[in-house]
Amino acid sequence: MEVDEIKKVRLEKLHHWESRGIKPYGGKFKVTHSIREILDNFQEETEVVIAGRILANRKHGKVYFMDLEDQTGRMQLFLRSNNLEEQFDTIKDLDIGDIIGAKGQLFITKTGQQSLRVMEF
Repeated sequence: MEVDEIKKVRLEKLHHWESRGIKPYGGKFKVTHSIREILDNFQEETEVVIAGRILANRKHGKVYFMDLEDQTGRMQLFLRSNNLEEQFDTIKDLDIGDIIGAKGQLFITKTGQQSLRVMEF
């Protein structure tokens, strides 16, 4: 993909976000913990707010799994349609490399992965 093409796609996404009333560059997002702090002191059901860059995005039916990285580490996000309601439709518009904030509760998946069950992003 040529640089001009990439710019065009990114500008289209920018206009798409703005047309939906979403600030593409957000603003302040009050982070409560770094990912390293969470992983070092992991306690299920703890509510946290984190922010970072999306490194991976996998969809499985009505669930998305994302890997989010901040300057201290990487963590899996678990996003389910019934937890996010209207926000769930915006997930498909997120790209690898986008920076987001996420609020939710810590839990361990069936496979033993320490994760954040996202309630808001």
